[in-house]
Amino acid sequence: MTQKPKKIKKYGFEGHSTKASNAGISNKHSKLPFSAVVGKPIKSIHEMGIPFRVLGKEDIEKELSRTKEIFNMTPDEFYKAWKEDKVHGFHALKFGCLYEFYRNEYE
Repeated sequence: MTQKPKKIKKYGFEGHSTKASNAGISNKHSKLPFSAVVGKPIKSIHEMGIPFRVLGKEDIEKELSRTKEIFNMTPDEFYKAWKEDKVHGFHALKFGCLYEFYRNEYE
């Protein structure tokens, strides 16, 4: 007895839409953007009271000087090692990005 070949369907669930619905989210009366996850207005960092500051040139130089104590390398040596994928981790990523920003912005 032979079996009928199975028909491959475009969607796994026949008769169901695969697109997400935003029926419960409405921002008609608010000028604030809404979060698609919970449907509540998104607050700015200032409104939430989270303290932050923008790093200046001296702050970045101070951070980059820490490569000597953490990796025992100058920032230039560190950056070369980072590009060659010899150092890894959070601090390596942070210092590598700071070095590139500093080089592009201030040199």
